[in-house]
Amino acid sequence: MAQAVAQALACEDISREVFGHLEGEGTLSTLASVARVNRALSPPALAAIWRKLDNILQLFAVIPTFGCHRGSDTYIFDWDPTEDEWERFMSYARLVQHMDAYNLHHINPSVWKAVTEYVGCTPLFPQLQRLDRLYVDPYLPRESLVHLLSPNLRQVHLVPGPEMRGVLEEAVLSGLSHVDGLNIAHHRFGSEDEHIRELTFWTFFGSVRDLEVRQSADLTLEKLRGFAAMPHLRSLIIEVRSFAKDATKASHCAFASLETLQCKATLRDMRALVTSTFFPQLKVVDICVWRTAEDQGVSAATRAILAHLALAGRESLRTISFGLARSPSDHYFELPSDLRSMSDVLVDELLQCPGLHTLELAIHVPSALWKNLRVYDRDLRHIKSSWPALRKLMLDVAWSDNEADSLPRFPDASIAPPLTVHTLAEYAQAHPQL
Repeated sequence: MAQAVAQALACEDISREVFGHLEGEGTLSTLASVARVNRALSPPALAAIWRKLDNILQLFAVIPTFGCHRGSDTYIFDWDPTEDEWERFMSYARLVQHMDAYNLHHINPSVWKAVTEYVGCTPLFPQLQRLDRLYVDPYLPRESLVHLLSPNLRQVHLVPGPEMRGVLEEAVLSGLSHVDGLNIAHHRFGSEDEHIRELTFWTFFGSVRDLEVRQSADLTLEKLRGFAAMPHLRSLIIEVRSFAKDATKASHCAFASLETLQCKATLRDMRALVTSTFFPQLKVVDICVWRTAEDQGVSAATRAILAHLALAGRESLRTISFGLARSPSDHYFELPSDLRSMSDVLVDELLQCPGLHTLELAIHVPSALWKNLRVYDRDLRHIKSSWPALRKLMLDVAWSDNEADSLPRFPDASIAPPLTVHTLAEYAQAHPQL
């Protein structure tokens, strides 16, 4: 048995798979022991150790001359590394596939110049596929970009700092033009109202498939058309701070290949955004809206959003999650009386999506006891014959904790009875996959 195990582990593909399960916190000492004591198993063990690099300083630390400069928080080479030290450093760098670049700023530019002098135009991280927390500002060593932005890079988490503009912005974004997945974070400085300058990302990326924008973007028609023009875009996650007022006057922007949409915006902006676009291949929708003082008629806006999405993706839609959340700026707005039950948002277009298997509706109820929004028996009966493939149904009315106990139990029960176990049982029988 022991001989059979040894023969199996001698196969590099098998040993890599086995050691892959040892990756993570608390297992590095085990992998390091294997790498030191067994020459045959050393390569796959080292590959497992260096596959994910949580701190770029750990890689440079294998060179003994690398250390913190006295009186500062930057790291330098105290003297030039030897040929053997460089080769050891390079052998580990070639194994890195996933790296956190947050501490990049602590490496002195002189270190990157030394790396460039040794490796030249050869990629320092030829197998690097994912780069997390690439914080870009004027203090970022330009030389580091040459070595970090590998041609095999596929996923990048970009954190744009202040003054990321002009030549630096173009150098970073053009170096990422080949990536499949891009997450543009929103890094705040100072007051809550201070916003980092938006990136003109839509002009650079032709091959991106998954785009996540956490910049609280001010959307314009130009930007919306830029998104729609991305030929391979499959997933879009975006937080919208504002949307162009004249957007509804324009023709629809068709997202021909988009399959997943996750968006946060005010009720008015979301309605304008959704009704200005067309998603023929949309499968997953996750929308969160909140009301502002300018929004009038929650029911009409909500129905328009869901109706347009359902009509555009009638055959393709599989998952819809819609949430009317508490306003982030005003905790005391009143929900208009035109939204009285879940039936108000279950539009006919939504009921006619045959392939839907997940539906989540979450409505926040503000501090107004006389506005009684609940899930009634009639709501479930209304949708009994819809969505035969349904696997998950969530109808959620969120009351504040201090009000839930004091609410009367269905004061209008004679008109609209509360949900019953009998109706739930009937619904479950009609949806065997639920």
